[in-house]
Amino acid sequence: MAANRHVRVRVTVAGGRYDRIELVEPSSLVSNRTFAALADRVVESQRLSVDAISSATITSMAVLKAVQGAVQGGSP
Repeated sequence: MAANRHVRVRVTVAGGRYDRIELVEPSSLVSNRTFAALADRVVESQRLSVDAISSATITSMAVLKAVQGAVQGGSP
């Protein structure tokens, strides 16, 4: 569960817009569909206030916090 671990992401911003969000750690989430779906939601909507993934609310919140920290230039 990501909520109990440090989540790190790499966020690519192009033209002032989220272009790509990649999971750096934990490796257990790299191929996880939950992360991919959440990253897609953020890129499509261009905002962090997206709905959490059903049945993965805590993990969703950990990932969104990591994205916010990456964009702000620091750790969440």
